[in-house]
Amino acid sequence: MGIVVGIDLGTTFSAVARVGEDGRPHILPNSSGETTTPSVVAVREDGSILWGDEAKESQLMGDANAASFYKRSMGESTYVERLQNMAFDATDLSAIFLRNLLADVSAANGVEIDAAVVTVPAYFGATQREATQEALRRTGVRVLGVLNEPSAAAYAYGLTGAGADRTVLIYDLGGGTFDVTVARISADEIHVLASNGNHHLGGRDWDAILTDMLLEGLCEGLDMDRGDLDLSLSDLGTLAVLSERTKRELSARPRTRARVSVAGATGTVEVARREFEEATAHLLTMTTDLCEETIAEAAESLGRPLAWADLDGVVLIGGSTRMPQVAAYLEEQTGRPPLGGVNPDEAVALGAAIYASQLAEAEGDSPRFLLGGSAPRLVDCTAHPMGMIAESPDRSRYVNSTIIPKNATVPASESREYLIPVPAWGTGRLEVYVLQGSEPRPLDNDVVGKYVVTGIEREQGDAKVRVTYSYTENATIEVSADQPALGRELTVERAEVEGDLSRFDRSPLENEASEPACAPMRVMIAIDTSGSMYGRGFEAAHEAVRGFLSSIEGAPVEVGLMCFSDRAEIIAEVGTGPEKLLACSDPEVLREANLGGGNTNDPLRNYSDWYSGQERYKRSMANCLLLLTDGVWSMPACQEAQQISQELRKENVMIIGIGVAYADPEFLRSISTSDSYAGLFDFSQLGETFSTIGRSIASGSEIRL
Repeated sequence: MGIVVGIDLGTTFSAVARVGEDGRPHILPNSSGETTTPSVVAVREDGSILWGDEAKESQLMGDANAASFYKRSMGESTYVERLQNMAFDATDLSAIFLRNLLADVSAANGVEIDAAVVTVPAYFGATQREATQEALRRTGVRVLGVLNEPSAAAYAYGLTGAGADRTVLIYDLGGGTFDVTVARISADEIHVLASNGNHHLGGRDWDAILTDMLLEGLCEGLDMDRGDLDLSLSDLGTLAVLSERTKRELSARPRTRARVSVAGATGTVEVARREFEEATAHLLTMTTDLCEETIAEAAESLGRPLAWADLDGVVLIGGSTRMPQVAAYLEEQTGRPPLGGVNPDEAVALGAAIYASQLAEAEGDSPRFLLGGSAPRLVDCTAHPMGMIAESPDRSRYVNSTIIPKNATVPASESREYLIPVPAWGTGRLEVYVLQGSEPRPLDNDVVGKYVVTGIEREQGDAKVRVTYSYTENATIEVSADQPALGRELTVERAEVEGDLSRFDRSPLENEASEPACAPMRVMIAIDTSGSMYGRGFEAAHEAVRGFLSSIEGAPVEVGLMCFSDRAEIIAEVGTGPEKLLACSDPEVLREANLGGGNTNDPLRNYSDWYSGQERYKRSMANCLLLLTDGVWSMPACQEAQQISQELRKENVMIIGIGVAYADPEFLRSISTSDSYAGLFDFSQLGETFSTIGRSIASGSEIRL
């Protein structure tokens, strides 16, 4: 039987852990006996893969076909690494690395890995989280869930026997990302109060400054200008690894020497820790701003003041926190040294292993060893507010309407109501663009998804639609909607986010002015050709078609023509041009339709059969059946029509029933969309009646007969 593990997929180093026989988490070392593995991937000329230490060593030797720090670009469609003329995005590289890492760890420890929890920076958004999960799926290992890295560290710290309840700040400075979390930790619960961060700030930024220092020192020692160095991709890779190693040496001693060899220039450069700390002080200030913002947000969650001095301690996570300047800075802020008891390089993987074991037990799986009830319960929070694009009350602009606030307890479910106009025919729809972020301008936030809500029915005035966001423990958003006044759930379907969203930088009124007055519509006019319509009836029907066509001129309305009596037949397909439609409705043509002389046919059945074959049009255009009849149909035809009309209305088909002569107005109302969509008229009124219907459709106004 396989095991479940926790994976710390780090920017620079990664680790894997499991819960052992003693009920406590342990790191699973790789085949070299190391507890962490460099998150580097390289491709050889023959297409074979190097990973981990081998790939990092290859990068140090100047291999331009090695990739690192790809974690920073998870979920970014524009990020592409070209290795040996093959394109890889961050998900591809992560999947390759994870597949090799898990296979190596499995073999080295004699275990089979069935499922895993993978960690992500707390400030990763939905897109980055999904990309990380996808990378793990590609390994063949089942994804139990994702866990925020500071929350995983809090798990590990929570098992150190801290004693009384503590409010701690978890300072997580990794190779490529920075997270800060304030959590309340007790023996029974880890309650995350607030999280913040920057997934483009990490040890790599310190390395970049050290690279500049090394190059300046090299040029100064060789008495050459910096601009004379023509650095290749291989040189940049070499410098990246060399800078990281030099940074580690400066963490252990006040100064060090580095041998630099790039672009044909070679020399030894001495670097002092004090100079390095002065050059990177602004990066530390960037973390300060995020820490203070998070402490303030935690104070709101607690409902009481909270300052640096009120914290019970700081937990350091991430290899970059080994830089002495970090601990010194935090001690200066809090008045006490950071808390001990956790290994900055291993804590995240250990906490993830605990969480993985808990999830597996909750699912009914039976991992070989379990913590049982000894581990505290995690209560996490959202790192970003989640909202949707909405109109401002005066319709002068689009706004970011927050539904789930930042730092809401996870899982979270919140709703907001919106007024939605519904067209006079059929039902309305709402496009929900899910925003992640707090910026007022919608497009300054991440658009992480699109959902389409359909079937919105008319109410008194605009329809009131309640949109609900449910934020899961895996930081995925589920969207639902309903109409509270009608007590009905609405259909919500996922859709692709289009590439051009620039219309949201214009006002709703501007966009409305540029749109057609009505939504595209397909209208089938069904004309009764039974014997009683001969003569005056056919003349009136022809004038009715003429009046309708003239009133929709220029509108996005396609028209077809059906005749019915004892049988039914479409004599002009929807989309036929107006001249041909007029020709098809000529009294002589109607007289020659030869469909019988009675009313035994149910034209709604014929329309339904035709409509069911128009799948590609059903959602793209509104649909309408405009029926003209002059008599009472046979009882079977009436009963069937009433049944079919209910089915068509569920499909959002608008039905308008127009009667002349001996038609039954009660029957027409029973098959029409509403009472105002049915009426009994003289033959002489048909031309104007159909014109009125056409004008209402073309203008999007209410149809009243």
